[in-house]
Amino acid sequence: MAYQPDNWNIKLSPKENYSKLQISCESPSKSPLLIPKTEIEDGSSVSKMNDADNHRFLPEVLLFVDQGNARVTLNDNSVIDDAFSKKKKKALLMREKRMDAVYRNQERIRNTLYMRDRRKDEAFRIQERARNALYMRRRRQDEEYRRLERERNALIMQRRRQNEEFRNKERAKNAEIMREKRKDEEFRREERQRNAMYERNKRQNAAQKVSGNMKVENPESRQEVPLSLVRQDAPNASHMQHSYGEIFMMPGCPGCFPIYTATDIGLIDPL
Repeated sequence: MAYQPDNWNIKLSPKENYSKLQISCESPSKSPLLIPKTEIEDGSSVSKMNDADNHRFLPEVLLFVDQGNARVTLNDNSVIDDAFSKKKKKALLMREKRMDAVYRNQERIRNTLYMRDRRKDEAFRIQERARNALYMRRRRQDEEYRRLERERNALIMQRRRQNEEFRNKERAKNAEIMREKRKDEEFRREERQRNAMYERNKRQNAAQKVSGNMKVENPESRQEVPLSLVRQDAPNASHMQHSYGEIFMMPGCPGCFPIYTATDIGLIDPL
């Protein structure tokens, strides 16, 4: 238990800016103790006196002294409690003020960091919007290029189809012209053959008429047999390869099919 003297004699001696508290007691073993007033008001002397073994005083005795001279005994508990509560409230208030100042500093730091992060985010979003705008512009350009490319391809395909149709029509026209030319050529060839036959028959008939060996026969009265009626297995099938190719039907032919050429009937001399 802390040392408690029988009687206390506390005096506060103001002296310019430094005030000393003189505490004396009836015990002859302890000398008077001088404590600065500022330490008493700040409450820092409490912990010092609690830690010191040489100064066995109650802390409550030193806390109530504010200003001027004071004399108090240990029996005045209300004054001590009131002074202690005031000092405690003041200490708590100062502590709260310091905590508030620290909190405000931390809050300012947090706000600064938050605003810095917010500015960074805003700059990032601006860059992102710029990148997106550039991407969309390039995408629209690509889409426009692909659309123009499709239109060009469609125009090329249309021209190709038109050219193909024109070539088909041209080929059909050329084929028709070639058919007409072949028909004309066939007709002219047949006409030449008929004219040659007619001329030969006229010469032969004239020669036979002069010699009187054979009755004159009109070649125009002979019936012409179409080529589709010629049998390839007939005995005179070899005559079908004659250069003139005229075929006549003679009545009374001993063959399987009455088909003979002009050479067989003696109208044309074999070449």
